[in-house]
Amino acid sequence: MNAERSAAQAGRVPGREAVADLAQWVGIASVSCDPDRADDVRRSARWLADAFRRAGIPRAELWETEGLPAVYGCRPAADPDAPVLLVYSHHDVHAADPSAWRVTPPFSPLRHGGRLYGRGASDAKGQVMCHLWALSEHLAERCAPAPAVTVKYLVEGEEEIGSVHLAELLSQHAEELGADVVMVSDSMLWSLDEPTVCGVVRGSVTASLTVRGARRDIHSGAVSGAASNAAFELCRMSLTC
Repeated sequence: MNAERSAAQAGRVPGREAVADLAQWVGIASVSCDPDRADDVRRSARWLADAFRRAGIPRAELWETEGLPAVYGCRPAADPDAPVLLVYSHHDVHAADPSAWRVTPPFSPLRHGGRLYGRGASDAKGQVMCHLWALSEHLAERCAPAPAVTVKYLVEGEEEIGSVHLAELLSQHAEELGADVVMVSDSMLWSLDEPTVCGVVRGSVTASLTVRGARRDIHSGAVSGAASNAAFELCRMSLTC
């Protein structure tokens, strides 16, 4: 909440109104892994596109996929040759077990003890809103209608289910998404007292490995020394990786 306090003190971004906006968005159960929540994910995308427009972003669009929609926004710099920053994030959330939420139900956001509790508040709707607030602060500091660099946003709706249509989306919109720097806005707040910059993140790769051995049972005493054993070969591979 330090960012909220500083913004409120500066008199430019109303802290309480900003958090109320975030709470409204968190209240949309945009659970991408649940087909019954697909309409909620679309409602979340529409909400964000409207938030972009309210923040003065002239180009705010829903990008449909064969699955769930992403949201694109672009606030160009006055100089067409200025560098371009692309902010990537997501507006879908994990499913939640209401019985595990002791402070408030997951989609009934509650501000309590200086924090906002609700599914998606920190993964990653809060981060997206922080970027909008930061852009507003930047424009106010410059006393200018345009940012120093062109700022683009790509906020997808399928990150929690493996970004199944992201590659296709990037291919279809390669020109609009061209950028000099990409900021992945999907990390955690390290400390309430210190600003944090995350320089590196690790991804994950899912793969299937098949090891084939003999097609039929062979005698362990007669030919076991010469014939490869699938379990043994898997162990040897793991030791050499």
